[in-house]
Amino acid sequence: MRRAALLLFLAVVFPAGVSFAHGHGRHVTGFGDCEVAPPADWGPRHDLERARYVMVTRDGSVELLLTPRLVALQLSARTMRKIDREMDRELEDEDGVLADAIKSAVIGGVRSLLRRSLECPLDELSDARYRDGRLELITVDGDRVFTDVEVDDEDVLESFRPQDAMAFVEEFQRLKRGGR
Repeated sequence: MRRAALLLFLAVVFPAGVSFAHGHGRHVTGFGDCEVAPPADWGPRHDLERARYVMVTRDGSVELLLTPRLVALQLSARTMRKIDREMDRELEDEDGVLADAIKSAVIGGVRSLLRRSLECPLDELSDARYRDGRLELITVDGDRVFTDVEVDDEDVLESFRPQDAMAFVEEFQRLKRGGR
């Protein structure tokens, strides 16, 4: 029963974590349903205090950061704490030596994946826009990044407050013009 609960939890967390896709005709890396194509790539979590601008989705689950060198999406600290508590509870349940070892390895891998960000170098982006309730990040090739990122079946780029998204666009454009 516990193993079924763990598998159900992982089935919910992985799609809820992040699923990415966009076509560049370049090498695409993926993990399960998550695909990441250049110029976007996995990176470390970023310190919010070092970001030039940060906004959080309406539900508080995802942060979008703008730094002088990149734009990054990552699960919020609040979301990470919630996931950690749920995983810790699952680890406390004893299901047998082999099941516990497997559970520990899987949960460790999930934690490692979720403690990452999806990022795109600023020099690979030409523009940011907010149109029809959606943030758009356009590459120098005219493609869009983070277009299919979903958390809990919600499109992340449609999940920001309009005033936050418009402020992000202004700050992005200021940074691209060389403004400090």
